[in-house]
Amino acid sequence: MLLLLVVALLVSLLFYAIPQVMLQDRAPIDAIQSSIIESIRNWQPLAVFVLICLALSFIAALPVGLGFIILGPIAVGAWYQNYKELYEE
Repeated sequence: MLLLLVVALLVSLLFYAIPQVMLQDRAPIDAIQSSIIESIRNWQPLAVFVLICLALSFIAALPVGLGFIILGPIAVGAWYQNYKELYEE
């Protein structure tokens, strides 16, 4: 249980911080703080997103990992769309 909480904290640290630093030229510390706040504020949609990605990852791994060729770009696109809905007006 503790490991799950640590992993959830690490995901919330970086989930929105990376695009903020890359696309909005924010300072890393400010981006991490904003990422944590948004992850806590939107924990339910983020949990659904992670569970769907885990289920699809399991399915993608079945054909010797070749499904990740399709799942990778789709997951990154969904992550970027989630970021755009939260941070860009």
